[in-house]
Amino acid sequence: MTAASLLRSARGSHGLSQRALADRAQVAQPRIADIEAGAHDTTVRRLEHLVASLGQRIAVLPTLSRPACEAALAIATQLASNSDRQAWREVIQLSDDLAGASPAVRVALAVTEPAPTGDHRYDAL
Repeated sequence: MTAASLLRSARGSHGLSQRALADRAQVAQPRIADIEAGAHDTTVRRLEHLVASLGQRIAVLPTLSRPACEAALAIATQLASNSDRQAWREVIQLSDDLAGASPAVRVALAVTEPAPTGDHRYDAL
């Protein structure tokens, strides 16, 4: 998971705009936009500060599988591109990743609430 997708997912799961996150974290909104756009990398310290303002923490998981919140971002991207088939493939991949994980890792991959995808059918998953 990149810093951009991690921050976008954390912010999206709280339904906050970049401006609202900037106000909470007491940073400039363009800095958040730059991080989310991948315009430049950020430090772990800065990323920890931003997600802490949302009441969250960054954690390292013993897996290379992506968490459900990251899959939701990929689904939203596919839906925005009118690619329902690719969005469904993202769901299948998430299902495969969760099925192949140990019970503890499965919980860890699903514990962070995903941001809405923009489609109630996918959000219901």
